Amino acid sequence: MSSSPYRDGSEQFLKALITLKESIELTDPDFKQVHLHYHQLQTIVQENLSLEKLEAENLAIAPRQQSLLTEIHRTLRLLQTDVLFLQASRQKATFSQRLVLCRQRIDQLQQFCQQFLNSSP
Repeated sequence: MSSSPYRDGSEQFLKALITLKESIELTDPDFKQVHLHYHQLQTIVQENLSLEKLEAENLAIAPRQQSLLTEIHRTLRLLQTDVLFLQASRQKATFSQRLVLCRQRIDQLQQFCQQFLNSSP
């Protein structure tokens, strides 16, 4: 696969997703750490995977890539809400359900990012 301007940011994003997933899956998650990892994800997206940044750098972006970036941003916002609900969970059953939702969102983000990497010129 050839190198692209998006590759470094996408790879950083994938690594940060793994770190976030690991921090959420701890038996007793430290939500300060979880929020820190989430904010790192947001920073990576803003600095490397935002449409505005790519357009400002005059980088060509295919419609498929634009759609994937939109989905990444949307799913990232939904993940933020899921993490807040996870933290607010008081009952074990509720916590488990919300943990499953967080895992699914992270898996979705990983898939979108992988598709974005594969579609990069």
